[in-house]
Amino acid sequence: KTKRDGSIIWAKRLLGPTMTGYYFKLLATRDSGFIVLYNTFSQGIVAKFNGTGTPEWERQFNYPGFNPNLELNAIRQNESDGYYLAGHVRGGGIFTAALNASGTVLWTKYYRHKNAPNMEHWVGDLIVLPEDQSFIVVGNADTPHSDALLIRFSPPGDLLWAKTVQAPNTLYFLNAVQPAPDGKLLALTGDFPFQASRNDLILFDRNGQVSGITRYAPENGYWRLQALATVPGDGYALGATYNNMLPAFLRLNSDGTVRWANVYTSFTSIKKALTDLSVTGGSNLLAVGDHFQVGQKTDLRFLKADSRGTAGA
Repeated sequence: KTKRDGSIIWAKRLLGPTMTGYYFKLLATRDSGFIVLYNTFSQGIVAKFNGTGTPEWERQFNYPGFNPNLELNAIRQNESDGYYLAGHVRGGGIFTAALNASGTVLWTKYYRHKNAPNMEHWVGDLIVLPEDQSFIVVGNADTPHSDALLIRFSPPGDLLWAKTVQAPNTLYFLNAVQPAPDGKLLALTGDFPFQASRNDLILFDRNGQVSGITRYAPENGYWRLQALATVPGDGYALGATYNNMLPAFLRLNSDGTVRWANVYTSFTSIKKALTDLSVTGGSNLLAVGDHFQVGQKTDLRFLKADSRGTAGA
């Protein structure tokens, strides 16, 4: 936990001294605590902490027959203060589960798209729909066209529908989803591991039909769009990597047009991946990611910018 200026209040270690793994998602919970979603290259782990960082419970997930087997990628809290989570089985399909507020596992489910029955699936994010507490998982199915994938599940985890979106001659991977005006959903593409892919914002209705697509590209170089956040009443923000080396923020108006885009050149590395993005008071942007250099350990970094894009780390 840090103060607003980035100084550390306390720090906790999640993995034991003999374990290796990587962080994926951080979720603030309604009881002023938080949940960390992370993976150990053999299983996915959900860990709940109170507001001072004291562990409250932990749940581990794997999928028989695959080793390394399961990677957890997304988690959201529902109106009953429980949680939906989603991930992918290595070499297989999509894993979903529900937990109650105490961490008890209510159910687990497994899904493969009919057009990719024996191929890899990937999960980018999920969103809970307030009208019925169903949830939508977004990601990618390794179909012949490598389609973007949206799947809507009922609260008990049963399939309601699955939709795909094709981008000819390129990969299409949905890695974040947020609510949009008029009951629609806004999903972000652009961060398929180690491969070039399109960088679009796609507007969907509640039935998974495409309502509009906006593409983003810098004048020079290449974006990898990785994180999406809603700025209450004032559009959206994107977290990105520029040319696979430098972190960047893009600030969007409500219609998707770019208000400003900043690349932060003072943070040089081989790779700096922004895995999560949130909007804090005063429309400030706060992103978390990893800082990787060849021959060195990967460490966790935070990048903060004000509403005009001026940044500090």
